[in-house]
Amino acid sequence: MEPLETAAACAMAYLSKLDAGPVGAVGNAATLRKRLAKPLSGDGVPAEQVIRELVADVDGGLHAVSGGRFSVRRRSRSGTTATASSSTSSV
Repeated sequence: MEPLETAAACAMAYLSKLDAGPVGAVGNAATLRKRLAKPLSGDGVPAEQVIRELVADVDGGLHAVSGGRFSVRRRSRSGTTATASSSTSSV
């Protein structure tokens, strides 16, 4: 499978599961850092392998959103709540 086909297949699998799981990330930052902090190979690896490993490593760390706009409510150390918005536009 070519790299773009692998990425597309992973994206479609992610989108197909959006309605079945939690909206918020369920993984914690320490676990995600540990998964992603791998030694790099001096010889390189196939692009398809990189994509599949990245998908597996971030499992549980993504918010289940399919659109380009979302808001996140965060509580500051002082106890106040702030809303951070993000939007992207498609071409």
